[in-house]
Amino acid sequence: MGRPTRGELEAEIARLGDEVTGLSDELAGVRGELAERDERLAKLEKLVEELRRRGKRQSAPFSKGDPALAPARSGRKAGDAHGRHGHRPVPPNVDRDLDAPLPECCPGCGGDVEFERWAEQFQTELPDPAPVVTRFRIGVGRCRSCRRRVQGRHPEQTSDALGAAAAHLGPKARGLGHWLHYVLGLSFAKTARLLAHLGVPVTAGALSSGAQSTGLALVPTTMAIEKAVDASPAVVMDETGVRHEGARIEWLRRSEGLVVT
Repeated sequence: MGRPTRGELEAEIARLGDEVTGLSDELAGVRGELAERDERLAKLEKLVEELRRRGKRQSAPFSKGDPALAPARSGRKAGDAHGRHGHRPVPPNVDRDLDAPLPECCPGCGGDVEFERWAEQFQTELPDPAPVVTRFRIGVGRCRSCRRRVQGRHPEQTSDALGAAAAHLGPKARGLGHWLHYVLGLSFAKTARLLAHLGVPVTAGALSSGAQSTGLALVPTTMAIEKAVDASPAVVMDETGVRHEGARIEWLRRSEGLVVT
């Protein structure tokens, strides 16, 4: 095989030159992308550091950063088309009517005042808490045949306990306490304080004990619900997740208990 001619060498040199030029352009593009990536990484690191420091500052925990150069004007926009006007609806029922007549003279200058019309205003207020205390007079006796102790019971009674345990909370007061604790999330201590403010003195321990007895009373209802669910042709999963032992995420699923997903 003979040596390449001068023209072939020049063509090969030209081809290699074009390839080097393309690789150089590709390298420049890669360097540009790396520079942009480094710049974005630096901005993200600065943002993370700022968020970390902001979380440790107790003087301004709700700071939103630097103020805007041209902040928007606060309040409603001018003109008629600035959104819906919200107002409290008029109560459907009125329990009492009070009149506020005109004064005999103008409070500013003392002149006579001419009546024009009646206007209406509505005010909804809660009544003063007034607990109702019921005393049951319970008949206590003994069977003449078997000498067994017998006592009466009124339909409104919630317990048969007497003596030191003769004072109880009514079902409405107990229900309110359970609702405050289990629905609104108040502790038993705060629930006791609120009930005392309403005129029903009770301790946090009494509320806790009452909640346990109420839970035991709901066992038959829970078992009936589980039986009905087991007998159903189809059961829809409740997408309610809980954390077991503070770590594993689990799902609540009828009578089988907690199922790890």
